[in-house]
Amino acid sequence: MKDSIAVMIKVLGEEFDKLSNRVLNQYDLTASQFKVLKFIMLKPEFSVRQIDIENYFSMSNPTVTGIIQNLEKKGLIERVENPEDKRSKVMRVTDKTRDMEEELLQIGSELEDMFTQKLTAEEKYILKTILKKMAAG
Repeated sequence: MKDSIAVMIKVLGEEFDKLSNRVLNQYDLTASQFKVLKFIMLKPEFSVRQIDIENYFSMSNPTVTGIIQNLEKKGLIERVENPEDKRSKVMRVTDKTRDMEEELLQIGSELEDMFTQKLTAEEKYILKTILKKMAAG
């Protein structure tokens, strides 16, 4: 059972979240909040809808709703009217987040480095290639 690829991927995901939660605790962020915040930061302003987050991370609507609400309460994002479709809302990061953006992106890189520190550069490249291939379905 331990040699099952699916189990190993799940266990590694849980381990990465534990590491991330420890590091991100000082920013009052969870791993899930951080990855959603980073997703919004890296997209053009006024372009991210809730459905985009749900699809990208394969998360349910209620899960994403909770994450977004918590990020709003913390003053890190805000929902605004979609300039291209007045019936929908888009998310944008606040000035508070923009002030921390460089530091947050650095933390993201450091987390990945910490998690993959046992791998060579070539192994990291191969792992990324395999994971992308698997994710493409």
